[in-house]
Amino acid sequence: GKHKVIFLSHQWCGASNPDPNKVQYRCSITAIRTVAEDKGWNLDNVYVWCDYFSIPQNHPTIQRLAINSLPMYASSVNAFVVVAPTVPYFNQPERLCTIDSYRRRAWCRAEVFSHVLRCGTSMVYVATEKDINPVSDTSAVIEDAMRIFYGDLTCCALKHKGMEKCDKEQLMLPLLGLFGEAVRTVAEMNSELAKSTVRTGLGQTILDKRHELFPEEFDFITEQGTLVRKPLFSDLIQRMETYVRQHDPQGTTEYIQRRQERIQTASSFLKEKDLDRSPDDFADEEQGAGSGLEAETNALDAPEQAV
Repeated sequence: GKHKVIFLSHQWCGASNPDPNKVQYRCSITAIRTVAEDKGWNLDNVYVWCDYFSIPQNHPTIQRLAINSLPMYASSVNAFVVVAPTVPYFNQPERLCTIDSYRRRAWCRAEVFSHVLRCGTSMVYVATEKDINPVSDTSAVIEDAMRIFYGDLTCCALKHKGMEKCDKEQLMLPLLGLFGEAVRTVAEMNSELAKSTVRTGLGQTILDKRHELFPEEFDFITEQGTLVRKPLFSDLIQRMETYVRQHDPQGTTEYIQRRQERIQTASSFLKEKDLDRSPDDFADEEQGAGSGLEAETNALDAPEQAV
């Protein structure tokens, strides 16, 4: 469709204000204009997702639900921009926020990982105070993004004061779902649809290092500074892989190919009729409620029965 969404991924440079010096704001404006111009997008049709104004800030419960959905937001946009100019942290001039500190942040890693796994690297950019450039498949930003659960988290730095859970536990469920997608992508790697894509290469790397990247347990640091071993993924990675592989990969591939054909047909129809409607709308209507893939997805909501 004509409407595009750009995801701005950044680190907070203050405890209550993410950008007190407005440096990230100016960098973001330049990045949005550059991406739109590079892709030939009309700025009037470009929307921006950024956590500070896209996530409710005054309602803790809704805020937490939205934060937990960050990986889904990041994987569902047209372009992804890492906003990482060099700027001092608020009231701590000796502490600099840079592209290197961005790469160490667990939530930033999760956002990059989610987008690249689903969408590849072709629409990922890094914006600094100097310039904005597309990333490569071997970029350090991409490589670091896979090690989400080894990244820095504010909750851990605060020793989880007043918190029942670590953010690692909040990230577990959405990333379990993305792991399932990686398994499915690798299972389809011999199809024309998935062949020779960065998604397939990334998916294989994730499977090869799954026990390292998705740890069964983690160390939870208490307010008293003691470490408590807590479960994280436990055996869910193995169960998810078993579940996905038990379902016919060829059937999934055929489903995706049929969907692509529907989208191409809808695109041609829209071009002829000049209708302002997303091709995905037509594909979804033709799919119907009884597709096998949808049934598989719904089954994952009840892991006791599914696995």
